[in-house]
Amino acid sequence: LGGQGAISEVMGLPKSSAAIERQKGFHDALKPHPGIRLVAQINGRWLKDEAKLQVAQRTDDLAASDAIFAYNDQMALGTYEALQQALPGNGIKIVGVDALPGDGNGLHSVAEKVLDATMLYPTGGKECIQTAVAILNNQPYQRENILGTLVIDSANVHLMKLQTDKVISQQRDIDR
Repeated sequence: LGGQGAISEVMGLPKSSAAIERQKGFHDALKPHPGIRLVAQINGRWLKDEAKLQVAQRTDDLAASDAIFAYNDQMALGTYEALQQALPGNGIKIVGVDALPGDGNGLHSVAEKVLDATMLYPTGGKECIQTAVAILNNQPYQRENILGTLVIDSANVHLMKLQTDKVISQQRDIDR
């Protein structure tokens, strides 16, 4: 947004750890940009249909947004659908999180120009298990582990799709 504009957020369940962490990261990222104001917060409960319903009820508020950040790609898609019905050709940028492969998910939606971007946000499952094993074995461990995030947009979505399609193909071969 070039440091100026209006943004809204479509959140998951407010008390869930993923929603708390994503909201913290989102608001921390906005702090250095006082020219960007938060217009609306909508609880999509992590679900596409719920986000679509809630967004449809708040389109007047969201019409003032230059961009909308949804805490997962499915809520981003529900947001897109509701806005297309209520405000066709609105030009509001929509960003989701998860970058899951496959039809109807984040990578496909960015490739089809439905979503403007999705964030690849690792779960940290491997790190969690490694830390638990270290604790159980009385070994040293890091108390905090920073997980990297990757923005996937029109510039790199085709590369990411190729990579995930290859992984899915290899998994099918393994299964077979």
